Amino acid sequence: EEKKTLHRIGYFKAVVDSMQDEKIKAAFFDLLEKLRKAGYEVSEYDYPSDLLDALYPTYMIISCAEATSNNANLDGVRFGPAAKDNPQTYREYMKECRTKGFTDLIKRRFVIGSFSLLSANQDEMFSRAQKARRLIVNKMNEFFDSFDYFITPAAFSLPKKICDLSTAWSTNPDFLDNIMTIGNFGGYPSITLPMMKEDGIPVGVNVTGRVFEDGAVLALADEIQNLTGLKNLTAKEVK
Repeated sequence: EEKKTLHRIGYFKAVVDSMQDEKIKAAFFDLLEKLRKAGYEVSEYDYPSDLLDALYPTYMIISCAEATSNNANLDGVRFGPAAKDNPQTYREYMKECRTKGFTDLIKRRFVIGSFSLLSANQDEMFSRAQKARRLIVNKMNEFFDSFDYFITPAAFSLPKKICDLSTAWSTNPDFLDNIMTIGNFGGYPSITLPMMKEDGIPVGVNVTGRVFEDGAVLALADEIQNLTGLKNLTAKEVK
């Protein structure tokens, strides 16, 4: 008797084609095959490459602008760490508070956010990022007209050792590291869970569904845990 299709699951062809870790790619396709055998309809989808390339810059502009705006009150007077070196002016006081109160990464976000929100830059940067987000979400809503779930590897390589880290520019497409920002852009329910283990390290798979269909996403996540045998994985079991 032919199995009844339970739900339609889609993945992005460009994402899988760009993956370089063959073990993770093989584990992903193995999971897709298990889902097919369980009765799910699984197929690839050609999401526009220009919108994939827009994920990272769109995320950076919007998230940094939000960080700048949301933390504007952390001036050391109302909120945030107080200055201790007895500065003579308010500007010096706030500079000391923000210099000592935030890491280089956060300060970088504040600089990018402040720059994109300047009146001279808003149309070119912040407004364009908002328009790009709308295009990304609109296309994703089109995807959900044909599919019930979006599935993708959550990580495309194993974590590197500290001694192997490099500050050199990555040759991988930016969207591989930022594919899950789609969930943030559209407010979609999304969950990441273990798909495989390599050298004692779990590698995740992400499931994203339509807005307000959180229960369906959790149901598929539970099914995936049963198929992979990695249900309720603990740190002790990973080792």
